[in-house]
Amino acid sequence: MEEKRVRTFLPAWWCIRTLARTLKFLLTNGVVEIGRENLPDEGSLVINHNHNTTSEDAGALQAVINRALTILYKKSLESFPFGFFFVMPFLRLAGFIPVQREVKDTVATAKTRWALQHGRWVVAMPQGTSRNPTLSEGKRRGTARLAMEGDYRILPVAIHGADGAIGSGLRRLLLRKGSRKTITILYGKPIPLSALGLSLENDPEGAQATHEIMVRIGAMLPEAMRGYYTEGIAQFLASDAPDVVYYRDTIQPLVKKLS
Repeated sequence: MEEKRVRTFLPAWWCIRTLARTLKFLLTNGVVEIGRENLPDEGSLVINHNHNTTSEDAGALQAVINRALTILYKKSLESFPFGFFFVMPFLRLAGFIPVQREVKDTVATAKTRWALQHGRWVVAMPQGTSRNPTLSEGKRRGTARLAMEGDYRILPVAIHGADGAIGSGLRRLLLRKGSRKTITILYGKPIPLSALGLSLENDPEGAQATHEIMVRIGAMLPEAMRGYYTEGIAQFLASDAPDVVYYRDTIQPLVKKLS
């Protein structure tokens, strides 16, 4: 198994983080974090979140989490000429990993494996597409498989209010029309998939693992945004899963206020 290192050039990461924080300050009403105490102090982590925007949701995480994140992004963002000359250098130098969606990307898998083995926090979106206003099926199962491979913790995250945040902010800033958005980030409970009885032996494709992750993400979103996972979320909240109490008793009253 060939090792693929991920190198982070700190000035590039600092530029991206500074841009994210600047846009948060100029174009939004800020980012509200719920459950931030669930962020672990140390150790490898897979962060999976809903994906309704091209950049605002990942940018919000980049702006508020105080460490270098290894974010997986679609390789098509590097398209020639703009992406090739401006996007690719900064994202790759910042330690982000491009992923080809259409094929099994063994290089991206090897790099993600290396990042987790070296204690990094990897950010990925199982939906793989930002075109749906509600949750669509999580077909990108690579990080779930890697999490089971190394028994790493998964942190489900739900981001609300990020869609259109940059556009709304620009209209407000330049045209004095409309209003800026408030982005809300809800952190779930970090949990190894082994605690749910899942492993590569009984879930080799990561389908059930990805389902479990997505229902936890959806449980932190208003019901109108739960889409494909509406029924699965209801079943999860009525279950005796080891982490369900947090989502059922702490999160549900807060989610109703976001509706």
